[in-house]
Amino acid sequence: MALNFPSSPTDGDTFLGGNGINYVFNGEDGTWQVYNDPALAGSQVWSRRPGSAELIPVYNGDSVVVTTGAGADAVTINEEGNVIATGKFIGDVDIESYPTLP
Repeated sequence: MALNFPSSPTDGDTFLGGNGINYVFNGEDGTWQVYNDPALAGSQVWSRRPGSAELIPVYNGDSVVVTTGAGADAVTINEEGNVIATGKFIGDVDIESYPTLP
């Protein structure tokens, strides 16, 4: 889904994207950034690395957790960069079938 940001923003302008994320324009460097509502302090909020399609937590050192439809943790990337996954990888690899990892 493409986001159609306003064409002539000024510093501090906000924009609600079709993805449900609020953005604020930074006039100093001419970029749109994820708006961090102070009322949501402590919540995990995503940011996009400039010049890439990589998403990162706004707060350095936060873990990233992906849950199942039932709300159970499925994949965690912790603050040290370790990946913890439950269940099976979809495709040709079932990691549980290996006695040891290569």
